[in-house]
Amino acid sequence: MPMNRQEQLECILDHFERPRFRERLHEAPIVMQGHNPSCGDRVSVFVVLDDANQRLARMTWEGEGCTISQAAASLLAELVQGKRVDEVLAMDSRDFAAWFGEDVVSARLRCVMLPLYTLRLALRTSLNKETEADETDWAQFRQER
Repeated sequence: MPMNRQEQLECILDHFERPRFRERLHEAPIVMQGHNPSCGDRVSVFVVLDDANQRLARMTWEGEGCTISQAAASLLAELVQGKRVDEVLAMDSRDFAAWFGEDVVSARLRCVMLPLYTLRLALRTSLNKETEADETDWAQFRQER
């Protein structure tokens, strides 16, 4: 069920003030750092896959930056725990961005998408799944204002 604007703001603030899965996971074999040079946001993702490399057994993150990017990293980590790798790679960017509301997304899309794009790149790089979608993600990221 879609959230109204007030619920979206409460969700963003809740994830920023009480981030989920925010910690360096020292045993993580998959680590990727993402950076938004236009505003300075930084997100690092730490991923442990199951023994078959099919599911995210655990995903954590660390970062610094604006409320939106940090809330997005927290929300993403909450959403992907236990998900299949192919599900994460196929996540619709627009659906993820919709959690934040059109007015936030239109002005801060790079902030919202930084954690998702970083996680996708980490998975694709680690599992040797470079795809056209990866280039599309980052090309879109570079073009968004």
